[in-house]
Amino acid sequence: MMRRDRPLLAQTYAVCMTCFGERGRLFDDWKGGFSFPLSVTIEGDDRQPAYLVNIYNYRSSVNFQILQTVEQDDPRLDGHQLYQHDDSRFPTEQLSFLTLYLIGFIKGFSKNFSWSSHSCYKSKRI
Repeated sequence: MMRRDRPLLAQTYAVCMTCFGERGRLFDDWKGGFSFPLSVTIEGDDRQPAYLVNIYNYRSSVNFQILQTVEQDDPRLDGHQLYQHDDSRFPTEQLSFLTLYLIGFIKGFSKNFSWSSHSCYKSKRI
């Protein structure tokens, strides 16, 4: 069952290719087809970039992953663990807003962009 609040897979890929360029290389090519990592800086956070937003697909669904960056000497990098996000740096409400903003951007761009004059794929004559 498709969720109506999420953009379509092809729609997401076309918008991201048009707006952000080539896809990233870090994705599971067995179960996914693209990954568009974007850096995000939060006002008041001294790290550049403070977060990484990864728009990717997995098993025909569109996912939005938000990761916090850390310094190279951060002791948390020694273990292979996932940590809860720091709500004092980036509150859950802002995380939700960012995800909804990206969903709205993709849907709105797709709806209002003139696709007939642009191609998201390269044609090859056989």
